Amino acid sequence: MSARDALNLFEADSKILERIAMQYGEQSDEYRAVKHAAIALSYVLMGQGREWFRKYVDEFEGDLPPEQRKHLIEMGIDPDAC
Repeated sequence: MSARDALNLFEADSKILERIAMQYGEQSDEYRAVKHAAIALSYVLMGQGREWFRKYVDEFEGDLPPEQRKHLIEMGIDPDAC
């Protein structure tokens, strides 16, 4: 991921995080957690960790391991429906 890609991703995600944070008072735990998430995201995307982060996100958003798929199916949830 290039620095420009990282910046674009951060800007897009920051707008979403800001919309979420605005739903809560500035003294709330939710607001604080979203603020921490935004800070962590900026740290990872703007620092040395952006390649690690991209790889992690790609793997995280990838297909579920077989045991997780089986568990969802046993609970009556179609893992391919999402």
